[in-house]
Amino acid sequence: KMTLKQQSDNSFISEAEKIGFSRYRVDTNDSNNKTIAVIQTYGESQYKVICTVLQKLFIQSEKAALDLYEGNITWGEFNKIRREQFQDLQAEFSRIIKIK
Repeated sequence: KMTLKQQSDNSFISEAEKIGFSRYRVDTNDSNNKTIAVIQTYGESQYKVICTVLQKLFIQSEKAALDLYEGNITWGEFNKIRREQFQDLQAEFSRIIKIK
């Protein structure tokens, strides 16, 4: 759940926030890579198809994070991107599961 306040936040990432955000992104990327590896190793075929969707999402997420970090977008824009990505991911999962 994302509040309207989070989506309309016009502030840019601060230098202090960059430190924690960088660490968070490293941890997130590690977790994402482990998720992909587990699904590819042990998942059924329908879930292996989901890996492609996840990999695309992870790339888009990393681009949005970099844009935030470099000051190209605000926190609100970043949060809107995250919300849209989550909605797209849910729709794609539903589509894939129904196909299989």
